[in-house]
Amino acid sequence: MISFRKFIEAINTAVSEANSGLERSNLGILDQFFTDDDGKSPLDYFNDPSQQIDWKTHPFKPRTVKVQYPDNSDNGTTEIDVPLITLVPVSASKIDNVKLSSEFRVSIVNDELQLDFPRNNGDGSLFKPAKGSIGTLEITLKPGNVSEGLDSLIEGYEKILKMQIPH
Repeated sequence: MISFRKFIEAINTAVSEANSGLERSNLGILDQFFTDDDGKSPLDYFNDPSQQIDWKTHPFKPRTVKVQYPDNSDNGTTEIDVPLITLVPVSASKIDNVKLSSEFRVSIVNDELQLDFPRNNGDGSLFKPAKGSIGTLEITLKPGNVSEGLDSLIEGYEKILKMQIPH
């Protein structure tokens, strides 16, 4: 048996840890598309606290590739620095919905709601003999709003890229 409160806390902790893992993975976007003058990505500093930087003033620049774009000049092309982040679709993973459905026996022990989950006892019965009602629980958890900062950043680089292209 497990108390209902501990059961909900365990589910919440598991979902929170999974979201944290996805957030760390999504930070890899920074590593792929940005670097500083020393060639280090933001994650290099983030993962190594001994390398202290001032996050508000330490500049990171987009990783770029030079692309030759046709124009009306004598040589017929213009070189354009294209930020890599504008060339590939960028998506971040997130947990959108968690549903858990299970049968359990409900009982009250010492004024606390307790859940007893089915187990196969080898005799065809799923529950050990106990007093209580059988219930089903469905939990739906949704995360908060995701930051729009990355989308705004990409849009800004796309505008700068368009200004470089000769008309």
